Order: sequence, then structure tokens, then C-alpha cells
Amino acid sequence: MYRKTTLIGLLVCLALSSMVSATMLHEDWHQVARNRRDIVNLLVDLANPVPKPDFREVIKTSSYSGNKDNYVAKFSGWIIVPATGHYQFHYACDDSGTLYVSQDEEMANAVEVAYVDAWCGVGEWNKYPSQHSQVMTLRKGQIMAVMAFYQEGTGGDNMDIGWTGPGLSSNITNPTYLTNWVTHIAPIPIWAWKPDPANGATDVPRDVVLGWGSGRFAAKHDVYVGTVFDDVNDASRANPLGVLVSQDVELNIYAPARRLDFGTTYYWRIDEVNAAPDYGIYKGRIWRFTTEPVAYAIENITATASSSQNADMGPEKTIDGSGLDANDLHSIEPTDMWLSGTEPLRVWIEYEFDNVYKLHEMFIWNSNQRVELLAGFGLKDVTIEYSTNGTDFATLGTTHEFAQAPGLPDYAHNTTVDFGDLTAKYVKLTANSNWGGLLSQYGLSEIRFLHIPVHAREPYPAPGAVGVPPDVILSWGAGREAVSHDVYVSTDQQAVADGTAAAVTTTETSHGPLSLDLETTYYWKVSEVNQAESPSTWESTIWSFTTADHIIVDNFESYNDLNPEESESNRIFLTWVDGYGVPINGSVVGYENPPFCERIIVYSGKQSMPLFYSNTGGAAYSEAERTLSPAQNWTEAQVEALAVHFYGSEGNTGQLYVKVGGSKVVYNGDAADIAEAEWKQWSIDLAPLGVDLQSITKLAIGIDGNGATGKLYIDDIRLYLPR
Repeated sequence: MYRKTTLIGLLVCLALSSMVSATMLHEDWHQVARNRRDIVNLLVDLANPVPKPDFREVIKTSSYSGNKDNYVAKFSGWIIVPATGHYQFHYACDDSGTLYVSQDEEMANAVEVAYVDAWCGVGEWNKYPSQHSQVMTLRKGQIMAVMAFYQEGTGGDNMDIGWTGPGLSSNITNPTYLTNWVTHIAPIPIWAWKPDPANGATDVPRDVVLGWGSGRFAAKHDVYVGTVFDDVNDASRANPLGVLVSQDVELNIYAPARRLDFGTTYYWRIDEVNAAPDYGIYKGRIWRFTTEPVAYAIENITATASSSQNADMGPEKTIDGSGLDANDLHSIEPTDMWLSGTEPLRVWIEYEFDNVYKLHEMFIWNSNQRVELLAGFGLKDVTIEYSTNGTDFATLGTTHEFAQAPGLPDYAHNTTVDFGDLTAKYVKLTANSNWGGLLSQYGLSEIRFLHIPVHAREPYPAPGAVGVPPDVILSWGAGREAVSHDVYVSTDQQAVADGTAAAVTTTETSHGPLSLDLETTYYWKVSEVNQAESPSTWESTIWSFTTADHIIVDNFESYNDLNPEESESNRIFLTWVDGYGVPINGSVVGYENPPFCERIIVYSGKQSMPLFYSNTGGAAYSEAERTLSPAQNWTEAQVEALAVHFYGSEGNTGQLYVKVGGSKVVYNGDAADIAEAEWKQWSIDLAPLGVDLQSITKLAIGIDGNGATGKLYIDDIRLYLPR
């Protein structure tokens, strides 16, 4: 058998030799209909085609001539733009076809730029206007994904991909072939990839450690970081522009020498430096992220007031965002604001937060009705009080003057009150005067409180999550001043609230894996602790989640197609060991070419395990076995049953079985179920197995029967509570 690793090894060897031996990946599908639209209809997802190709090879040219009929072909690869300037892409094929180009290295972002609706001869570049893309401006070093498809009926078949631009041919009837600019076809490129933080990430901690995936041949890395895009883009070893922060880094991580600035967008780039003999440097793409702001807006607020003009102008209008546009500019609509009633006593408005916060600032949008400059409803001289308990209030300074609003649309807040990072849960504003002087009504448009994030935040699981694995690892974003974290978890919400539930103290921002009961709701909170601060402890809100009704043994979602030399490689047939190379075992796990897992026929999630079997030619049985390491305890959470989900294929024969710790269980349903193309759940009672359920190290799935052959799909192996 042509084992799956053989072709992938060939791709790796050929795909990344860059300029000297550039390549493209050629795939094709047999017996399909004859027009350009059928290509799209057939493959569904052009970047990750479904169904899988019937044939795959590497070609060393961006032209192709075949000798087959009735098939669809795809050609793909990544190119690097040689110089900044104007370019066109050109395409010729027989029969109809389409050329797709992406402005970045994401193949999924590729769009149609040229096409042929009939046919062209070999190198016949100018038969139809549609063979030429629009002129596009590209920059030197830009990485682009390219893929082309054509549909062949009968007769001759050919394909050509070319481009024109700076340093290339300028003749669209005889363009330069793409070949020498194709850098790779494999999943791992020659340049840095997989940035962490992700490109465009926001709210990134100031002490972030940058990480990335290494290029295929990278021995070291040059790191560029700065706040100006052009500097990071243009810098080099010869001209570092102050942004080459580290050169010849051996690991694929970089920790900035100092904490980054608050609320700042940083651009960064990783150049991959090859090992001997060429020591070539491959310039990376520009990524960006924005660091956390100094303070965050408090979201859960309740507003009350001494009075309101009417129900449409209540105090809640000052905290619900009504009247504000995407740029935080306020309207002049009266019902977007609060206005007090006419009253002889002092007017006040009070805000209650959902927790005690370290208050940083308060933004004020004053009353902004069209008549504001005439009526002067806006608060002028204001007393500000604050409290942690709603009873004992202290005064912030003496009094504060709120600037008058203009009474015009697009009003930006024009008063900021500094709270000095004091602690409060309540804030009360009492009006001593308004801008009208004589009127006894007072108003506000909007108010925003900003706090220093000292509480734990961004919990995982998300509040209210269901179906959470019982071995979940809890995680959260740390409070800014935290030295340690006290974690409370219980099924008793009040015990968590009171702090009487058992607590675990950790210096990490995670806790677990836990060992929880199935189908149970848990409550949890995290107290951030720093004995050098006052207060020393900040409690989060109480979060909750509900555990799943099962424990996952294997859901087949973690397997990938990465090459074995990659640190994250996890090919399914290396975990589920099949009969490859074992004459008496006729099983084969996974497809011959990537993707190795099944991605269409799945019970849940995105993948299932294809299991081919053939008890012929000396094979007495077909079996795939997984070693569980560390050993699994199948008595946790009172589980009593093992469930295996399988999907058959027409014509399958044989007797399905499972082995748990060496104890064999034969499928107790109709043996012909494995020939039905539908998902079935096989439930196995664990008690009669006669094995140590607290230490399961082996799990196998197989098919008995002399001469039995076929293909099964396996998904979602689970442990369940008794039903």
C-alpha cells in the first residue's frame, strides 16, 4: 500500500526549495460535468476542497498539459511579490476555468481575478478579455496565495498561469510564468506564521510575550516591533530604524525588554533566518495588536434619581448609550437624556455598580437639548459623593463644575472627573446649580465610569456555559495588581458568595483539570490578592456553568495533518495504531493523503476517524488500538456505560467489536448495522467487562470475520451516566 507519509515527505522535499526548484500542487477530481460553474458547485470550499481529490502530485512549472478526459484540476501555491508596483495576472486553460488570487497568504481569501468560459490553446493568453485580471498595486515582499481550476471534457487539456509587472514581462500576450516566485505548497510556509497574539488582537496585556510558528527552514529569527507601520515594514538589518528589537533569536518567542504602553497599537514582524549554507532571510508579513487601555468602562450599572420629567427621560438614559453614535458623539434628542422634574429641593442622581470597583475617571456628556444654551438644563456646580456600602458616603473634593453642552448634534463629552483610583460601589451626584441659573430643572445626557481592572475577568467557561467537560480547566484574566488568586468552586452558590466554599490558592491564571460530576451546575469566583495593596482582595462576580452529560474518551477533534517533525503534529494513525505493516491485521486508519480524518461524515464537531478493513490475503482480523496515557479512570462521576458512535458503508461485512483493557465485547445489535450509512450509538455496560476500570490503558475497535471488508467511520467515544 502507498502509505500516507510517503507523498507528504515528497511534498515537503519539493515544496519549499524556493527559487531554485519552485513547485505547484496539482490535484484533480474525475468524472465531473463540463462548465466553469460546476467547479464551484462540485468542490463547495475551493480553499479546502470537498470532496477530497482523486489524484495529487507536485509539478515544477505553472503550466500543465495532460492526457485525460472528464475531470477537474486544481493548481495552488504561494508567491512572493518581487518589487513594489503594478501587476496583472493572466490565465489560459482547456476547457473552462478560473484563476483566484489572495492579497495575503490566506488561501481562503482568494477571489476570482481571471477566467475562461470556453477553451484556449497552450500559451494562448489573449483569446478572451476575461483571461486578464485587473491591474493591482502590490508591494515588494507581499505574500499571496494563488489557485487555479479548470474543467476538462474531452480532447486536449492544458493550463498556464502567468503575470506581468516590474522586472517581469510587460507583454500580456507572453507573460512571465509564476513558477519562480512560488515559495511553497505545504501547510507550513518558509516565513513566520501563526502569530500570538493573533493579528488584529485588542486588549493585549502590556507584559505580553510574542510568539509565532517557525518557518520550515528557519534556524533563527529577527524580531521587529514598533508603533509606526512603515518603520516596521521598511526596516532591515542594514537599516533597523529603531524597531529591530532582537536579532538571531533562537526560540520562536520574544519578551519585550519593558512593559508596553497602555492603549497603543504595535506592529511587529518576524524575519526567518535560514541555516547554512545559504543563511537566507525571509521577510515576514506585518502583524498588529493593541494593548490594554489604562481603564475600562463599567458595564452593569443601575441609575436612580430624585425625579424625572417623564418616563421617557428617566435616569437610565444616562447609562444606556442612547444618543451616542459609534464615535461616542451625542444627539440632541430630549428622550436620549435624563431631565429632572420641577422640584424645590436639591436634585440628585445616583449610580450603583454590580461590584466594588477601583474608580479611575468619569466622563460627562451634559444635557444637550437643542434649547440648552437658552434653557441651561445642564448640571453646573455638582457635589460628588461615593460609597462602598450605599450608606456611608464620602465627598470627592469640594464641588465640581460640569462644562455646558453646545446644544448641537455630534457632541463629544467635555468633562472628565478624576477619581484617583479610589474604591466605590455607589456614586451620587447632587446638583447645586445648572447653567440656566433660574430654572429648577436639571439634566444629563450620558455618563461613563472607568475603572482599573483589579478584578478577575474574562472567565472560561463563559458565564452560563453548558456541556462543559467535567475535567475542565478554569481560567480567567488576572486583575492588574494580583499577586495570587483564591479560587472558589461549589454547587452551593451561597457558599461561593460567602467565601465559605473550599478555596484553592494559585499564582497561575488557571485552575484544573477538575474532577466534577456530570449534569451538574457549578458556581465559582476568583479573589485577586495582593497584601501590599489596600484593599488587599478584590472579589470577582459569581459565575456559573453546567457540566456535560458525558465524559469524552476521544472525539477525534485534536488530530491534524502536520508533518511529524512539527512540534504540534498529531496525525490520527500515530495514535490509533492500525495494521499497516502487520500482515495479520487488515485495518488502515485515516486517508492516504491529508486531510487524514473524515470531515464530511461526522457525528459532531468537524472530524471523525475513517477505518478501512480487509480480512483477506492473510489478515485474520482488522483492529485499530489506542494507548491511553496516562491511564484513564472510568469510574469517575459515576459513569457506567461506554458509547461508541459508528457510521457504516454499503457492502460492509463482518462483526464489529470493541476491546477495553483487553476485554473484548462484540456488537450486540444487528451485525448488518455496519452496512448502513447512518450514525448509530453502541452503548456498552462497563460493569461486566471484568477489568480495572480505574486504570484503563488500552482501547481497540475492530472487525472480525473471514473475508470481511469495508469502511467504517468512528466518532465520539464517550462515557455516560446510567440511564
